Amino acid sequence: MDGRCENQTIEVIEEIKNQDWRSRTFSNFERSVFGKIPSQEERELLWDSVIFYNYLQYAQSGPTRPLEQTTDAYKESELAFKELLETYMPDYIIAWGMRLYDIAPNWGGESSLIDMQDNGCANVWTYSINGKKIPTLFIYHPAYGGFSWSAWHPFIKKFLGLDGIDIPTWLSHKPIVAVDYQKRDAQVGAGDALYLSIGRSTWDNDSVSAKIWREAPSGAWSRQSEDIPLWRLLDLAILFIATIKNKRSVLGEVVVNESDESFLKNLIKKDVDLYSPRIEELIRLLK
Repeated sequence: MDGRCENQTIEVIEEIKNQDWRSRTFSNFERSVFGKIPSQEERELLWDSVIFYNYLQYAQSGPTRPLEQTTDAYKESELAFKELLETYMPDYIIAWGMRLYDIAPNWGGESSLIDMQDNGCANVWTYSINGKKIPTLFIYHPAYGGFSWSAWHPFIKKFLGLDGIDIPTWLSHKPIVAVDYQKRDAQVGAGDALYLSIGRSTWDNDSVSAKIWREAPSGAWSRQSEDIPLWRLLDLAILFIATIKNKRSVLGEVVVNESDESFLKNLIKKDVDLYSPRIEELIRLLK
């Protein structure tokens, strides 16, 4: 690698994360992950949680030229890529560019497809590194003029296992049980509340809180969650009672974090004396 380029990738990602430099390529990828224009907090969390890596370990002479590999460049890039996987053992890989699908090593992996029916298919190659399966999704390069982030978002969402409810799990409030709420909210003429959730609270990771996830006109998450409309208050109560009783409600709630489900149930059980009188009062009033 040319020494002048050694820190280029690190510097570019820092500039993108902090919005010191705007790039359609990176904006396209961010939007394909989130399915919308991300907030600054979401952008920072995304780039802080991934390893951005150039497969070919040398600079090309121009952005639109054919891949200019030599036998040595191929070999060195393959060895470096394997070392990267063995060192960091990622859970997922999203590879930019279909040309990379043709040149990436197979190492005895397995090929599969993500089939979105009318929206087509996407290639997935799963590596086995030291006993761990590492699936790799190949997407069009975000710099490609015909790249559609809205078209690729469902594939990325399904690939990452987020196709149940696309609720953020990386913000301060950590949802454990959640409801896809927008359609129900829209029935009363609103629709800006996308989700209801119960999870680890913003202020204390060892306590739980409920949250209404509202979207601002800009597409970012709104902080205006203090004033709760009465129908949302009742739906939150339904979600809470269903969680306590371990039953399914008409809201169609799902567990979005199975690893924390026992934490939630144990905390509810611990504080049952706090909740029971309030539930009994609700029952009395509704008779």
